Amino acid sequence: MANLSQGLFSRTADRFFKLITADERLESAWLTTLAHIEKSAGRLILGNLTSQSDAEEAAKIRAHAEDEMRHCEICLSIRPVQKQTEAEYIAYEEKLIALGDAFLYGFMGHPRLVNLADARAAYIHGGLSFEMFPYQIYSAYLKHTRLDAVKEALPKILEEENSHLALGRALYTTLPPEKQLQVSELVDLELEMAYLFVRRIAEVTEEFMGIAKPLSGPGRLEQHLLASRLGSNGWLTALSERHGLSPLQETIGLLTRKQSSEFTFKHSHARAEQLLESWNRERPSIAVKRTLVDHLQRLIDRCDSMAIAHAAWKSAEALEAELTETGPIEDESIWVETHHQFRQTLNGFLSGV
Repeated sequence: MANLSQGLFSRTADRFFKLITADERLESAWLTTLAHIEKSAGRLILGNLTSQSDAEEAAKIRAHAEDEMRHCEICLSIRPVQKQTEAEYIAYEEKLIALGDAFLYGFMGHPRLVNLADARAAYIHGGLSFEMFPYQIYSAYLKHTRLDAVKEALPKILEEENSHLALGRALYTTLPPEKQLQVSELVDLELEMAYLFVRRIAEVTEEFMGIAKPLSGPGRLEQHLLASRLGSNGWLTALSERHGLSPLQETIGLLTRKQSSEFTFKHSHARAEQLLESWNRERPSIAVKRTLVDHLQRLIDRCDSMAIAHAAWKSAEALEAELTETGPIEDESIWVETHHQFRQTLNGFLSGV
């Protein structure tokens, strides 16, 4: 997925919207999810205000937050089905909302923003990049919806989002140079995480509609791993530390700050370290890297956490770049054996989770 294009995002979004706009219950679940994202974004925006905030700037930030809260109410009001009554649709809606949270908080909690250690700077950069999401997703949605209320409301919301981008650009110029990140890099990050989000909700919708079966087969171990939060965090922490997977290590480090003293996490981390050390011993580096790429790609396909999925993606990209430089494995059976032993190692870890 290197060099993600806007075209790939658009095709994936089209795939999703063709499905949900054929069923008003699904489209209502989507509008509820959008409302939740807007409301959560408003709360995050207000969280950047402090007693030291400039009064004029604080007023603009509050107005921004109020806009997002109003967008939430608009999205809720234009749902054709105001309340889901069927259990399977209720569960589907809850799943989409959870994935929306994973996207928003995964982006705003990305190490690039968190490491700024400055709420104001994080707000400005987040606004400059995350505010691109409405343009990407609402524009794609408008091409497919048949609902007149949606066709009338969303363009008005987009007009206000444009003013939020303008505010972010103006505030960016007031940041000291050392606090100014490359906005283009953050825009790329937002597009990548938005793609992972839309791809996942498309997969969930296809499974719900019976178009695709729930992921299984070769990735069942990764699915089992991700089902245990503390277990997966322990495994991924050990994996990223041992093999120098910096993007994954940094992201998992932020996610597990409050877990580091928990017995279950400490136990799973120590156990994963021991098992991975045993598996990795005296194995050819190229076979190990190829096995790790396979594992990370299967994690991406099954992961509901956009933060972990994105970090795994970037870690896999780095390993693939190293493999390109070293060339192919001369004896394919070496990789087959290394891969087989890794799957056994992972299975052994999961038996104790």
